Amino acid sequence: MNAISHKPKYKKAIKVMDLTLPLMVGSSYALAVLNAHRHYGRESLMYMVGIPAVAFSSVAVARKFINQKRPYEKYNYKPLVNRKKKGNSMPSLHTFSAALIAASVSYYYPVAGMLLWVAACLIAITRVMTGVHHFRDVFVALLLGVLMKFTAFAREFDD
Repeated sequence: MNAISHKPKYKKAIKVMDLTLPLMVGSSYALAVLNAHRHYGRESLMYMVGIPAVAFSSVAVARKFINQKRPYEKYNYKPLVNRKKKGNSMPSLHTFSAALIAASVSYYYPVAGMLLWVAACLIAITRVMTGVHHFRDVFVALLLGVLMKFTAFAREFDD
């Protein structure tokens, strides 16, 4: 964060990415859910909504028990974005949500899913660069998303 503290254009770009990337991922998710339901029927709701809802809830509850300090609490500095929240740093819910969305969307739409994985990684980077998460918080969140991809969203392929 210190490397960009004296570069207003970089700070602004990171803030804009931190704000817009989650909105873009969420909007893409909503469109993918609607499209999957239209093309694949009610079964798609289990993969696109049901599994992600259970996974997100589980991680959100686990995070309350883990309750790690955020970097700005631990090192006593002002984050790049206005945050006053205490604790609940591990894992990053923004990053996990984006990875979970990428995993669920890639079940029906592999190309869109790949683009969402890129967005999830960019969200992870911005969460660290804004100073609201440690690297380990976003790494664990991405890892959990990858685990979801290869467990709950794994496809069986016939030979």
